[in-house]
Amino acid sequence: GLGLVVGVAAIGVLSVRSVVERRQSIGVLRAIGFRSSMIRAQFLIESSFITFLGIFVGICLGILQSWLIYLEISKELEGAEFVIPFLEVGALIAVTMIASLVASVIPANEASKTYPAEALRYE
Repeated sequence: GLGLVVGVAAIGVLSVRSVVERRQSIGVLRAIGFRSSMIRAQFLIESSFITFLGIFVGICLGILQSWLIYLEISKELEGAEFVIPFLEVGALIAVTMIASLVASVIPANEASKTYPAEALRYE
């Protein structure tokens, strides 16, 4: 749980930094005709993709580590089974995706409000 909280906070910080660092490219996109909703969607899709990759890698490594622990423990315990709790894993995935979207909404809205002339003025 603590790892998920830290990961979601990192997604929020990453989104804020991404908006600040790509201010000029956002201005160029706005200048060539991208609407605010398109810029917002771009940042939300980007953060969702990063979150999905983190979830996928975390679940794969967690299952691998659990399997290795199971192999060691099953030598001593008769009748032990390796079971993946799919319902709980699915709930954690859903909560993490929702939390990362919530953490990315404010930076995405700030990016979508960038005026092209103002963003292109500074380098």
